[in-house]
Amino acid sequence: GSRAMMRNGHVGIGFTEDEVMMAAGEPDDVEHLENGLYNWIFKRSNNKLLYVHFDGSGVVTKTSTKDGPKPKGTSTTRKGAKAGSATWKQRKATPL
Repeated sequence: GSRAMMRNGHVGIGFTEDEVMMAAGEPDDVEHLENGLYNWIFKRSNNKLLYVHFDGSGVVTKTSTKDGPKPKGTSTTRKGAKAGSATWKQRKATPL
């Protein structure tokens, strides 16, 4: 049932705001969408973001996870990394 899920920190569909708070605590961020819909966003320890999607009446319709922002200074092979390293090289090459 939902009580067992709450103890494990899991958020389920059909949860109310109170049940989500019991399971996951206060949201780190709230995103307001149109039609009265909104998301609660929780930052997880493994740099994941948990999105809890609410309908207009304060009931969870779905949950999803996304990767959080990468900490600065880590080398990644993603597209954005190249632009960052190029500007860093230019800066390094500029005489003081």
